Amino acid sequence: MLLVEDHDDLRQYLTSCFRPHYRVIQAPNGREGLMLAQTEIPDLIVSDWLMPDMDGVQLCETLKTDERTSHIPLILLTSRSSTESKLAGLGAGADDYITKPFNVEVLLSRAQNLIQNRRLLRNCYSRVISLQPTDAISESAEDVFLRKTLAIIEANLANPDLDVLLLERELGMSNTQLLRKLKALTGKGGNELIRSVRLQRATQLLQMGKSSVVDVAYAVGFNDPNYFRRAFRKEFGVSPGEWVKKGVEVNN
Repeated sequence: MLLVEDHDDLRQYLTSCFRPHYRVIQAPNGREGLMLAQTEIPDLIVSDWLMPDMDGVQLCETLKTDERTSHIPLILLTSRSSTESKLAGLGAGADDYITKPFNVEVLLSRAQNLIQNRRLLRNCYSRVISLQPTDAISESAEDVFLRKTLAIIEANLANPDLDVLLLERELGMSNTQLLRKLKALTGKGGNELIRSVRLQRATQLLQMGKSSVVDVAYAVGFNDPNYFRRAFRKEFGVSPGEWVKKGVEVNN
């Protein structure tokens, strides 16, 4: 997690509270917090509101409009307790808002809840990807990113040279940024996601019954049919031929 707080004593105290549960990285102001968030892609950000250079609301707005970091849950800490201030913080995209003074146990609990919610969302995205690789879902920033990623994969599906490097170039992300973004949203790395989409598309082609196993292997980017068979069995527990037979039996 990333902790952004300009008050040295409070930052060290909060670090000591979070450290038993998370690997904590720190920033003394919003500007440094932004750089760390963009390079480290943490699982959670806890930020103060009032800070020099860039305040917490500006930090939140910048992160939530950046495709690399829009998925990261952010808790905003502030002494401002008015409804207007709370609405301003949430309107900037903050996932939670806690007023000072606060109970540390409450902060830890809310942090854990946000991370758990992200895990549930990741499971949801994984199911959507595995069942319907090309279907559009809702229109959050995360949905748009995943649809763009899947569109790139499917546009290059027959290319055996499709790999994570191509995704990095097309999406304008570094290896670390893309890996952590995809892991946070799908539980898969880039090459793992590419292989999963290839195999899901293969099941659809096999179910159509118009192509041989070898032709399907080449169609989804495997230049070695034997490797395709091994990867298919590892993913689904049956060979491509058994998958086709199973589909025929179900249809009958």
